[in-house]
Amino acid sequence: MVPTQSDVRETIAQLVKKRDERRDSFASGIKLAMETPFGKDAEEVRNVLSKHGVSSRLGEQVVQLAEQQASFSVFGIVDALTRIAGRYENAGDRLFVDQKAASLLSLAA
Repeated sequence: MVPTQSDVRETIAQLVKKRDERRDSFASGIKLAMETPFGKDAEEVRNVLSKHGVSSRLGEQVVQLAEQQASFSVFGIVDALTRIAGRYENAGDRLFVDQKAASLLSLAA
């Protein structure tokens, strides 16, 4: 059976609605991450990072970068980790750091 023009329009409308719902959900999650504090100061941030398996060396780099952005929010820490991961040449190292960042983003939920 060949779909009618009406069927095609309805399908497109459903896809657009689903896309918009996903976009809005993502935007809400990012907004929440920007508003959720990761720690009150650099020391607390380092401690939380350590509890989540981030090495002290990497944690120090994250804190320094987050301080430059003046943000110890969950988003600020995840953003710092992502920026640091981008500097790594080895894909495995980048993946490891990106996985840590993704798991920390869930702290805002």
